[in-house]
Amino acid sequence: MLNGSFRVELISPIDSSSPMYPLYKKHKNMPYHICYECENIELAIKEMTETAGYMIVQASGFAPAMSADGKNRRVAFLMHPNMGLLELLEC
Repeated sequence: MLNGSFRVELISPIDSSSPMYPLYKKHKNMPYHICYECENIELAIKEMTETAGYMIVQASGFAPAMSADGKNRRVAFLMHPNMGLLELLEC
């Protein structure tokens, strides 16, 4: 869903075996992270981990759900103890 230049991704677990189920159970229907687009995901990860105190939760990999536009986009998740979860999406 687009809201101006912002995109909102709505997700829902299929059942209790889904990796998203614990988050859904805890947060219900509310945002739990912010996603930023970046030109070079490996450089962005390096900057976030080395200078901003983030740690990698999920290393960069291809994101089929975010590749609907035909681009083979990569995604990574990072966590900061004071800021929470952050998603990086390569342009």
